[in-house]
Amino acid sequence: MEHKQDLILRLRLGERMITIGGASSPYRLLSSGFSGGEAAEAVTDCMEHAQLDGALVLSRHLSGRDLTLTFEIADYDNREKYRAELLSFFDPMADGTLTVIRQGADGKTVSRSAACMLSGRMTMTQETLSSYIRVKVPLYCPDPYFFSDVTETAASRVASPLFSFPLTVTEDTGVVSGLIRHDDTVTVWNLGDAPTGFLLCLRAVDSGGTAGIANPVITREEDGAYIRILTTLAVDDTLVISTVPGAKYVLKNGENCLRFDRGSSFFPLLRGKNTLRISSDAMPEPPDTVISYRNRYFGA
Repeated sequence: MEHKQDLILRLRLGERMITIGGASSPYRLLSSGFSGGEAAEAVTDCMEHAQLDGALVLSRHLSGRDLTLTFEIADYDNREKYRAELLSFFDPMADGTLTVIRQGADGKTVSRSAACMLSGRMTMTQETLSSYIRVKVPLYCPDPYFFSDVTETAASRVASPLFSFPLTVTEDTGVVSGLIRHDDTVTVWNLGDAPTGFLLCLRAVDSGGTAGIANPVITREEDGAYIRILTTLAVDDTLVISTVPGAKYVLKNGENCLRFDRGSSFFPLLRGKNTLRISSDAMPEPPDTVISYRNRYFGA
């Protein structure tokens, strides 16, 4: 059976991980050994009319993914050792992460990961005593946009120079003086196939006074969606807001702070350009701002 040379899979279950494929791995992925990760399945719910032709579409959604991994224990002399390790590794109740690493013809490597879990029984077969042990693993990914970048993309608020000029105090010495504007917006680009949640961290900075940031607001300028947190940040206070599906929260200095305006929506980043504006009822100086997110894709 032909092995897949340009594809490496890393499967983590609980605290343990195995690598399938690659020169240093004892597990060799077969040429058709990774299925179910190419495209999302669209499910349409309809109601048929009793008197009219056609149907009424009630809803459309993407279902989770069923994946199958098929590989061989390529180290024939130590096959029983690796058989025992695999039996111990595949904990039926452990949640995990599957990372797919593809090597392109141009030499570039693309890595994407997905949360997953075992959805059935891992099986091992050996056709003859002299053949390799073949392993088949069924996995389930509950998120239809299941593959995302392995590393996060991050952006921060920057200071924009307005003008500057040299100031000479004595001959051959001097400084550059000028004026800068601390921008209150952060522009990020979601280059994935679907909207994605983000993690936003705000830290109040010293503006030379004692006033804090009252009721900070994060607004997506493309459509006006906003999140308004009802709290006051003193100097060096931090506020962390997560809009990641299934993990939405607000933390002030590490503690829960779920006091927000009723019109707030924990909006995601849309596909393409997103401009987030930071404002508040009272803000002598825009806070230090860092946003991080992972692009999400239909497949790997």
